[in-house]
Amino acid sequence: MTPIYASNRFHYVSEVKRGERLAIFGWKQSRIDDPGQREILLGLHRALAMVKKSVDNELLELKMVKARNNLEKMWMA
Repeated sequence: MTPIYASNRFHYVSEVKRGERLAIFGWKQSRIDDPGQREILLGLHRALAMVKKSVDNELLELKMVKARNNLEKMWMA
């Protein structure tokens, strides 16, 4: 998984000891202004990915998707 860092978070990369580092960077603006709300949605998104991999339960997955989508609609600026 490629890490994505929020603009309000510090991060670092390890020293390259052999070979070369390839990197790409860019910016993406969220339609949700509040960092706390974005954090909640990220947690729900990650939980949903785990459910998809480990549980064969379409109803649970649909309920989680609906909850995530409703929060996004409610919090969009």
